[in-house]
Amino acid sequence: MKLLNITKRSLTLIPENDDDIYVLYTSIREGDLVQAKTSRRVKAKDEDSRDDSKRETVTLEITVEKIEYGSYGNPLRLTGPIVSSSNPNIPLGSYHTLSIVPYMELTITRSQWHDAELDQLNTPTINSSKTMLIVIDDEGCILADVGNFATKTLLEMEFNLPRKTHPDQFEDALTKHFLGILSHLNNLAPHYDCIVVGGPGFIKDEFIEFIRKRMPTYKEKLLSLPLKSSGKRCRNRSH
Repeated sequence: MKLLNITKRSLTLIPENDDDIYVLYTSIREGDLVQAKTSRRVKAKDEDSRDDSKRETVTLEITVEKIEYGSYGNPLRLTGPIVSSSNPNIPLGSYHTLSIVPYMELTITRSQWHDAELDQLNTPTINSSKTMLIVIDDEGCILADVGNFATKTLLEMEFNLPRKTHPDQFEDALTKHFLGILSHLNNLAPHYDCIVVGGPGFIKDEFIEFIRKRMPTYKEKLLSLPLKSSGKRCRNRSH
């Protein structure tokens, strides 16, 4: 988080990554005033014009009434009535939603800031290594981006494997699923410093060996994570 200005009641800051967006989600309260640049359709003064509105970039300040945050990697959405606007044609009191994303400057104002709140927002961005988690078993797999505070699901696949009593069919189907994961992993792996593969049983080990043979460039990034749980309970832990 990059703090640009601190006064008695207001903080002007720039979130620098998705973890900072999560910190803002845990910090902003209902009743706070939040100001930021945003896009909004604005009606023209000429009431006789057939096309009397157009979308403009404006600076709005709202009183936060609703806070929405879906998951890691998604914008933080703040909704409330407008209390100030850079455009006089926007009626005060009308509602607007600010979508807060990384590298977006915003100002948060409240009646009083406590030291703990300031410390949380004033924590420098940690340039930690980027980690991908792959949890895999005989039912499917999940690929997730691991952040400091939350994870973002990148890919989720379900497997339809024949019974192990037909070993040739089982291995053919498993290889087909591995290739499907690999087609996505080829695009994602260059962006990560570490790829952790977790899961119970032999499928995890087979998949790691599969990656090492098909993607030798990335074998140094691979780490194995044994897990006792199986099935969906195991894979859902990556959420």
